[in-house]
Amino acid sequence: MMLSNQMFEINKPSNFSSAPTSSLLKKFIYDFNDPNIPVFSPIGTAIFNNIENVFRTVTSKYGIDEIRIPMIMGTELLRRGQPLGELFERKLMSLSGNMSHYHLMTTPETLFLNMASKDNLPASRLPINYYFISDFCRDMPDPKHILRTKQFRVFAGVSLDKSAEDRIKTEKHLLDMLHDTFSCLGVPFHTEPGSSGFTCEYFYMLSKENENYIIPSIDPKKKTKALSFAMIYDYGKECDTSQFTCIDPITGSKNKMFITSYAISTQRVLYNIMDYYRDSKGFGLPEHLRPCDVVLISGPQDIDTLVEIKKNLNKSGIKSYIDNCFNKPHAKRLETADYIGSGHKAIVKNGKINIIDRNGTPCVMHTDISTGVSTLKQAKLLQKAK
Repeated sequence: MMLSNQMFEINKPSNFSSAPTSSLLKKFIYDFNDPNIPVFSPIGTAIFNNIENVFRTVTSKYGIDEIRIPMIMGTELLRRGQPLGELFERKLMSLSGNMSHYHLMTTPETLFLNMASKDNLPASRLPINYYFISDFCRDMPDPKHILRTKQFRVFAGVSLDKSAEDRIKTEKHLLDMLHDTFSCLGVPFHTEPGSSGFTCEYFYMLSKENENYIIPSIDPKKKTKALSFAMIYDYGKECDTSQFTCIDPITGSKNKMFITSYAISTQRVLYNIMDYYRDSKGFGLPEHLRPCDVVLISGPQDIDTLVEIKKNLNKSGIKSYIDNCFNKPHAKRLETADYIGSGHKAIVKNGKINIIDRNGTPCVMHTDISTGVSTLKQAKLLQKAK
């Protein structure tokens, strides 16, 4: 990626130390195409992809399979499940014209139950665990940066079980999986026993932002600044799911299916990560989450050399960006590399390379390019060995 060839210009703002994290992410991680729909920059997309890679790695470890789901669902099918309160009704993104019987995806539990019932699913196949990563849409009247928008990214899933006892086992399995996921992301969280069907809800504690919740275990009478970013939900707790059944393979009788759903708001996790790893220089994300490992810097006369270095590094799995913003002072370009969380800065001039880590520690100084690139590769291998 060439940093100058982007619609999203990256500059560390002068009020960085006092600005709320959400304001810093705009025009850097994302921008609004209109006041409600976020468009993510190449850097924002890279971090998003890294987060989703963690989701995929952990769920694979727990034996949960990935599927894809549609973006629309029949409204009547939605009404067969959880009763829709007035507040939720207002949030449905209903379609019109020939699509008037559909809405943009909001909650998909009845979709899975309906599919299982249609196929007369044998109880011997349960439990079934799926996860998906998808965009959800809701008619939010007051969008607020990436924490509340009309379209938002979600990592979610469902588990179908044949008994209440099995559902409890699944719940424990999912709790372990979510905790493992947050540990891999480095996300600090507060766990809250749920109410109104929620088995468990996860919060990130805020200092400056404007989300406020009653969190009973912290203070049942006072609102706490916190960000709700994940949950596990007992779907059958507040609705009649007897219409969704599985077949006993021995007796042929129909038995009620039990469903547990879970979801993580990826955009809120993205905010959480950027806020938690924010430091005096910018956003010091860990290696598996950061958008790039090294920013390559030179004058215009060495741009072809940088392109070749980038190709060489890419082959070794080292993520690199080229800072070709030649109109910016050298110090400003170094600052930008630190701001976006690059692990290293590589300055190329007259066939020599200097490599400095994000802490300002020199790694390679006035070395020929081939040796410098080899040093970066070796550092990557040592990091993987750890």
